[in-house]
Amino acid sequence: MNSQAILGDGNYKYEIVENWEILPDKYKWPETASVITDDQDNVYVFNRGTHPMIVFDSDGNFIKSWGEDIFLRPHGLSQGPDNTIFCSDDGDHSVRQCDLDGNIIMTIG
Repeated sequence: MNSQAILGDGNYKYEIVENWEILPDKYKWPETASVITDDQDNVYVFNRGTHPMIVFDSDGNFIKSWGEDIFLRPHGLSQGPDNTIFCSDDGDHSVRQCDLDGNIIMTIG
């Protein structure tokens, strides 16, 4: 695995880790719109593929995906209160508040 530091200061350093993710067969993401982590260090990749939200553990192991048949064109993520995620979609001009399993709590737009 190749790693290369690309940005950082002090304790906050970011690096490219090639082939970090371990995806199920036929899973891919052509364009990543946004990425966040939860309080368990799981990584949420909001993307414009057939599985809009792909969740990995911190080692890159696939945990689950969700958002199929919900999002038209994923755009951005923000962390909300109580382990929720705000997912913006510029395809239908909406923002959805979801729990970490993808259940929609609220839709704006």
